[in-house]
Amino acid sequence: MRRIIGLGYVAGIKYEMTSVLRFLVILGEKAKTDEAKDTFNLLSRLLVEQMVKLPGISTSLAQIDYAYPGLLNSF
Repeated sequence: MRRIIGLGYVAGIKYEMTSVLRFLVILGEKAKTDEAKDTFNLLSRLLVEQMVKLPGISTSLAQIDYAYPGLLNSF
């Protein structure tokens, strides 16, 4: 069930990847419990799985890196 919900959230990268990355950075920095860490790991894996399926992902990541230089490094 968590995977299905996670896929629904990560599916938003088709339209706007920055908000998903920001959420994951916050979740990763604030994750104190094992459950929060597991959620971060799951969403991160799903994000990468979905990213490789997107056409033009290199351009999208370059635009994010230009607009928000620290965001990708924080992830």
